[in-house]
Amino acid sequence: MTTLNGLLPALTGNENIWIFQSNLPHYSIAKTVDALDVGDVGSWYVQDHLDELRGGDLVLLWEEGQNSGLYAIGTLVREPYEGEPLTEGGGPAKWMRWRLDATLTPPLSDTELREHGVLKGLQHFNRRDAANIPVDREQWLALKSMLGAEPTLEV
Repeated sequence: MTTLNGLLPALTGNENIWIFQSNLPHYSIAKTVDALDVGDVGSWYVQDHLDELRGGDLVLLWEEGQNSGLYAIGTLVREPYEGEPLTEGGGPAKWMRWRLDATLTPPLSDTELREHGVLKGLQHFNRRDAANIPVDREQWLALKSMLGAEPTLEV
């Protein structure tokens, strides 16, 4: 059984919900989460939905690869900003700051989510090329239910 370490952010219904997906070997969310404490802020490269990402949005931090799973939950801080390039000599990249709100021990596995009637429809399963992918409200409520958290937002 997965334990939620921290608190789920309270949603008003106006926020977007995203999966931020790390793809090894380029970036490991598992290592990043291990290095942070709840409440700490990290940065994430974003390439899609730049006009939809905003501070206050919920982010589900997913690692792809051999140990794929949902490792943490956070909140986006501010809007996307132009920052360091991804590669030496490359142009500036877009980044988002996010706050770590909770970690999941052990992470919810790829298998657990694929076997769930609602969560098997998460778009990231078929998007290895994407770093940030939208999640719908029904999927968020199903995930909260898996974590034993009371749903506070109507579908």
